[in-house]
Amino acid sequence: MIDRRPSMLARCTSPADVVHALNFVRQHNAPFSIRGGGHNIAFAYGASYERLVAIKKQYDLENLFRINQNIRPA
Repeated sequence: MIDRRPSMLARCTSPADVVHALNFVRQHNAPFSIRGGGHNIAFAYGASYERLVAIKKQYDLENLFRINQNIRPA
């Protein structure tokens, strides 16, 4: 049977966090799965990124479009 609810979750924000999380699961012999996302979004948007940030800052004052976190709120 597959348990679809993790017993723990690591939100890594740096390579050092990833190393720390992997060391933890190794030390505790815990099962783990890796999921990535949000890698270098500014690079992916290229020259348009700064413009998108400005548009979000001007038109999304309430951070309505916060579900897709590719562009951080102002």
